Amino acid sequence: MNDTTHEGFVSVRSAMDNYLAWFQQTLEQPYTVAEMVENLHHFLELHFWYYSNNPAQVPEKMQRIFAIENRLRQDFFSRTQVFSAGLAVAENKSDKLKSEIALYEYPFLFYMQGRYYNNGFEMVIPNAMMMLAGNNSPYFEFVFDENLEIKKENGIQDFWGFLSDVYYLQFLRESLSNLEQTKDDGVMAFAGNMVAPRFDSFEDTFKVKDDFKTITVYLENYLILDKEGVFIEKYGNKKYLTILVSVLRRKFRLKPVADAEIAVLIRKQFKMSSFSPDYLSKNLGNHDELFAEMMRELQF
Repeated sequence: MNDTTHEGFVSVRSAMDNYLAWFQQTLEQPYTVAEMVENLHHFLELHFWYYSNNPAQVPEKMQRIFAIENRLRQDFFSRTQVFSAGLAVAENKSDKLKSEIALYEYPFLFYMQGRYYNNGFEMVIPNAMMMLAGNNSPYFEFVFDENLEIKKENGIQDFWGFLSDVYYLQFLRESLSNLEQTKDDGVMAFAGNMVAPRFDSFEDTFKVKDDFKTITVYLENYLILDKEGVFIEKYGNKKYLTILVSVLRRKFRLKPVADAEIAVLIRKQFKMSSFSPDYLSKNLGNHDELFAEMMRELQF
């Protein structure tokens, strides 16, 4: 998903169509909730990438996608932060995760025929995803008004809750998987009130390995890394790394990982003398301008 050539966009569009076809099949063929949530998650990530990177789109529309993606991301981190704070002190973390998964899987399990049902709100998932495809409403016009406020029509707020549930459930399942992988030594990585998998390097946190190569070349060109991939200790360079993490998260290029762990991995990867997780939460000067510039330049 890092090829911004015409052929690359055709490939992503084809992948999106394949997911839509799979969603349609769930009306008649059996599937698991895990499959449904994972495929919805992948489809939405493809969708955001396609409409925020395609140069054929008008800038105003692309900014709309950025804003909506950011809002979904903010919902995600708010929900995971609250849950992870409770999970950190739970005696049986596995049971707590399974209980939370069961709670949020229920709307997907109610009918199990490509449908989602929650407190009276019923939705046919394939039909809802088609509303985000092609010329129907790829920029969420049926959800948000021109001021990016959620519309008041019946079901719109519930639809947004459904999208948020997809990302939250994916997080819960990945957290449970990470926990089960660490049962042998009894260690679970917690940091910054976020459940985080244990990675060996910053490179391992990328969903697509080639993306890491792209950002190292980018950092070398800006003299933040030398040719050996070592951080250049220079005023302002840590700010670029901090904003880079924000951009990568905004573009959903990284796996779920907490600030405290990612700071350690960045120090290790680029052989830095210091890099505090506090950098990742600071409101740095000139942040918005650098963030917008990096969003444009890093075409995945």
